Amino acid sequence: MDKNTTKPKEAKSFIRFCVVGVGNTATDFGLFMLLHYIFHLEVIFAHIIGFSFAACQSYLLHKHFTFKGHSRDGHNIRPFYKFLAVTTSSMALSSVIIIVLEAFMWAFLAKILTLAITLLWNYSGYRLFVFRFPGNDA
Repeated sequence: MDKNTTKPKEAKSFIRFCVVGVGNTATDFGLFMLLHYIFHLEVIFAHIIGFSFAACQSYLLHKHFTFKGHSRDGHNIRPFYKFLAVTTSSMALSSVIIIVLEAFMWAFLAKILTLAITLLWNYSGYRLFVFRFPGNDA
């Protein structure tokens, strides 16, 4: 594939990734805030529940909007298992980060910084491993 046509497609997919991410983040943060600040659930549990709901939403939106037509696996179940692998690793990474950061700052700020750190991890994993572009063997 021509590199000149790949760059605009890559930019469009990243923009769509960020747009979907806003909705996923709203779901994640909304549940986190509700569970931690209203229902007084421990930070780690509120984080895992919010993250899990947002991850389900994320898969559906990324499959049908962000990376639509880019998966080599078609309607196969394989992309979902790959998505679970990336998402599980991201949840583990983000859980460690939020636990460490919460010792030094408000839980809400720790959650924001955790999101910023895991953004590129998630995009790279989804883009390179789950929803691969045709012609990209990276």
